[in-house]
Amino acid sequence: MRKLNRFAIKHILRTTRNFEGKNLSGLDLAGFNFSHARLWYADLSGANLAGVNFAHADLTGANLTCTNLAGANLSAAQLDETIFDETNLTGVYLGEFVFDTDIDERNSQFNNPKPQYAQTA
Repeated sequence: MRKLNRFAIKHILRTTRNFEGKNLSGLDLAGFNFSHARLWYADLSGANLAGVNFAHADLTGANLTCTNLAGANLSAAQLDETIFDETNLTGVYLGEFVFDTDIDERNSQFNNPKPQYAQTA
């Protein structure tokens, strides 16, 4: 599986938002907006995903092993079979999340998780 570069990623984000089975491992994607993207079984292992917006994204089966998700937004994300081995989840916003099946989070870091709530008008 050929690794995507940042140019290709930005193109997909502007068009189909479909990263099914894509290799994004080891990339610095801090601050990217993957909201509503389809990341089925994508390989994001070792990537810097700090502050990334995954709101409403489908991360079914995605590999997030050894990633930095500090401050990322996973609100309403689909997380079936998502692998979180040794992942930094410090300050991750889960909001409305969907855990339909087991999630593998061995050795992941949950440092001082604080629930956050959206304000309603």
